[in-house]
Amino acid sequence: MEYVSLGFSCQTRFSIDLFAADHRRNPFDFNISTKDAVLRGLATSGANFEHREPGIDIYRMTEERRRGVSCNGVYFWHDYPMDGKELASSWETNIEGVNEKYRFLWKRFASRISKHSDPVTFIVSNTQMNLGEFSTSTDEFDKKFGFDEAFYYELAQRLGVGNRNGRSITFLSRDLSNVVSLRKELSSNEGFVIRFGGLMNLATNPLVAFSTLVNTAPDRKDALGCLVGNYSGGARIELSGDITATVYRSGPQGEIPWAEVSMLSDGYLFVFQGRNKVFTAVMQEGSLHFSNRTTWTKV
Repeated sequence: MEYVSLGFSCQTRFSIDLFAADHRRNPFDFNISTKDAVLRGLATSGANFEHREPGIDIYRMTEERRRGVSCNGVYFWHDYPMDGKELASSWETNIEGVNEKYRFLWKRFASRISKHSDPVTFIVSNTQMNLGEFSTSTDEFDKKFGFDEAFYYELAQRLGVGNRNGRSITFLSRDLSNVVSLRKELSSNEGFVIRFGGLMNLATNPLVAFSTLVNTAPDRKDALGCLVGNYSGGARIELSGDITATVYRSGPQGEIPWAEVSMLSDGYLFVFQGRNKVFTAVMQEGSLHFSNRTTWTKV
């Protein structure tokens, strides 16, 4: 199986590098690309990555205050020399070199995805913690980096996913409610997977990468069934797929998704809403014992 990043940030490629042997670069590996930039890139063989004056924007991250070059929904965050958090005074002399690099990367990408006989999983993630700095509101973030049916269907069409051809698309989302709803809406589509990763640092938790992007325990598909039920503290677990379960808890507006559970070779991985809230657990005598020394007892 080959794994290829389609953005939206560097973290996707770093996750792939934890378990894939092929480290050749692709166009979306080390930049920030919006949904529109991904789709336009696939439609134009990367023509939208070409940038030169006029038409280049200088963007400053809202919290880190780092400046960078952007154009057509692509933020070239690792392509230009920096002086601290500012662009180096000579950055403009690198424009043509950066354009030439992306022409080469898009040519390589086109060659890789044209081999229809090779199984490939295309991975898109919005879990990188500072991705929110490239938007000014929740609505703008969803427009730029949120997952929805329309984005999936256009990706699938562009990439030839489906028809039992070994191609698939995996979304790794920061929003568990989005995971739950989109999984239901697209469950009948062959080659579609959506998983929950929460908010993660640039250096991805290896357990999250393996459990969400690779099925690490295919022989334990029946092991999630023993988790189903209600627990002390108000948690409830129900199955949400062959290799995942969803944890719900009561809130002011009723029951809400709280965590996603997947299987490890010797237990379970719980990824909770929030930043880096990842814990392992084992089931013993009707109770879940977590790596943070918390215990949930079935009721």
